[in-house]
Amino acid sequence: MTNNKTKHGFTLIELLVVIAIIGVLTGLLLPAVQQAREAARRLSCSNHLKQISLAAMLHESGHRSLPEGSRILFPDHCVGDDCRGTSLYVLLLPYIEENPLYQNLQASYENQTPGSRMGLGHVGGSNIDLPGYKCPSYVPTGPAATYRDYRNYFGVSGGKTLTGSNFRGSIHSDGVFVANQPTKLAQISDGSSKTIMFGEVSTHTLYGYTGGTTPDPMKGGPAVWWGSCQCEKANNCGTPWNGHGLASVRYPMNSDLRPYAADGESDRPFSSFHPGGAGFAFVDGHVEFVNDQISFSIYQALATRADTD
Repeated sequence: MTNNKTKHGFTLIELLVVIAIIGVLTGLLLPAVQQAREAARRLSCSNHLKQISLAAMLHESGHRSLPEGSRILFPDHCVGDDCRGTSLYVLLLPYIEENPLYQNLQASYENQTPGSRMGLGHVGGSNIDLPGYKCPSYVPTGPAATYRDYRNYFGVSGGKTLTGSNFRGSIHSDGVFVANQPTKLAQISDGSSKTIMFGEVSTHTLYGYTGGTTPDPMKGGPAVWWGSCQCEKANNCGTPWNGHGLASVRYPMNSDLRPYAADGESDRPFSSFHPGGAGFAFVDGHVEFVNDQISFSIYQALATRADTD
């Protein structure tokens, strides 16, 4: 008896068509997934900026001023001719629910031998991870990738008017945060909704955190949250330089200053890995993604607390 049943299955051509369709769908889906992930990272980054700006305002509520860009006690925070202090980001710890860490840093500082104290954080802060100071879109590379205490948010030192310069770059003090100088809200005459006080930074500097290795001018390293501004004992800390402590708008957003130079430590521009711009927190607490094609004059005006032009 003949069996007339026919076996059904995919032909080779049908299989190739299905594979091609899956490939096309995957090609369409992956960019959407990546965009969704980047949108989530950008939202998280904005939230971090929001929390930092609220912390600064909580400090203002308790002290009637925003914290200093760095707190450098002279000559207490000097070792040899190198004077460093307590960074802005250490001063904010009690206001971002990190008071136990702040107290531990205070204890470490007190246990240091007088004459070797360089401020809270310089001993005890190394390699402590603070996710709230990091943007999830930033991925460290090189020696810095093995360390956890880098940060991507910087207080704004200004950048329109030059206060001075030295072998580490330009010094600005026309922004919200100034080393050794707390700013009162009344001094921000441009208006709290029109003045930026924190921004994203993804670029490096030559002597950024490189794990003690010889710096690569094309790679450099990021800043650490416990690192502060610096000054020289030789000039009685007359004009502390921004260094790793703060960032300015001397250069346009997302500027590439490579190869990094030793005299560019204070010239780090605001930047991000988000396409098209960077996030900024304003004094009034709102966070805004600023397009990197913004007029440079407007950009500089946003970074000053009392623009007279």
